[in-house]
Amino acid sequence: MQKKPFATIPEQVAVLESRGMYIADKEATELFLLGENYYSVVNGYKDMFLDEEEARAAHEDRYVPGTTFSHVKLLYMFDRRLRRISFDALLRAETIMKTATIYSFCEKHRDHNDYLDPACYCSSKDYLPRANYTRNLIKMLSTLQRLHDNGQHKEFIQHYLKEHKCVPLWVLSRCLTFGNVSAFYDLQTTDVQNATCKAVCRVSNKERITPKQLRDVFRTLSAFRNICAHDERLFCAHVGPRNDKSFADLLLSLSIVLDERTVSGLAQTIKELLEKLAELDDLDMQVMTRMTIDYARLDSFIK
Repeated sequence: MQKKPFATIPEQVAVLESRGMYIADKEATELFLLGENYYSVVNGYKDMFLDEEEARAAHEDRYVPGTTFSHVKLLYMFDRRLRRISFDALLRAETIMKTATIYSFCEKHRDHNDYLDPACYCSSKDYLPRANYTRNLIKMLSTLQRLHDNGQHKEFIQHYLKEHKCVPLWVLSRCLTFGNVSAFYDLQTTDVQNATCKAVCRVSNKERITPKQLRDVFRTLSAFRNICAHDERLFCAHVGPRNDKSFADLLLSLSIVLDERTVSGLAQTIKELLEKLAELDDLDMQVMTRMTIDYARLDSFIK
């Protein structure tokens, strides 16, 4: 495979022009790419503007006639704002779900080191998929043991080890990622999972959440959280084992664990953001139609 050579900023702009993109202000474009990174901006958001038939014939990218760098920049900046407002909601959901899970485990298993005991977790017959049970339990216990032994060199863990000779799970949980807690929840017994659901319901003012619903929410939200945290493309992202969870599913999952007012406010803010984008004359309406397909159910979340 042929390696791509390094290209200077002016050379990057020249490549875009050679492929059919109109650039009105080269100096401003060069400055923007220098500050934001060509790969993040162009490779991340060019798909909406590519002429696929022409690209196949030319064996390289070709842009739809009329495409300007402003189009790509607008979409890039829109997605950045979308990530930021979504991330706030995701962090709130993460805090609620992590706290409920850890509290429910500790309420049932009162010894400070119970989380390191395999007997405190569900059996293989209650775990899905069963074939992954042993591997995932060992992985979870190894992660917890490493954190307990202060593998991340945290001062607060060192303090507990020195002063109390143990590290309770509610202290250790500060080191657990959303993905870690999702895996931890999957390994809980039915009574702990039910208690977790009840705790989430109490905080979010929901009538009922089933353990399966919460499991799905954990997986969906932790995946989208990673997208936001790593500044990856969000507006058309798909996650999940079958890659079938879209932004609409992100909103649906948030609506399960957050209160109605919070979700409604998020949906309204996103709608206003989209409306402002649609008002801009230099963004082709065909592109707008394609990029907003995931938001068809947006109004259903606004109360």
